[in-house]
Amino acid sequence: MCTALEELKREGIQEGRREGRQEGRREGLEKGIKGTINTCRRFNISIEETLENLIHEFSLTRQKAAEYLKKYW
Repeated sequence: MCTALEELKREGIQEGRREGRQEGRREGLEKGIKGTINTCRRFNISIEETLENLIHEFSLTRQKAAEYLKKYW
């Protein structure tokens, strides 16, 4: 019985770590996209060029890149 509980605990810890890594990646991606948009604005790069840059650099769809532009431009 104790080994079963220990196994459940271990699995719970592993799942928590996986979720933490995924959340960290999402936050890092969001921060990188926001930084790219801010840099493009600072250097007077057009919205269309910035959109293309986001698509290329972050492997985003046009729609998703446009959503980020709307959020951070």
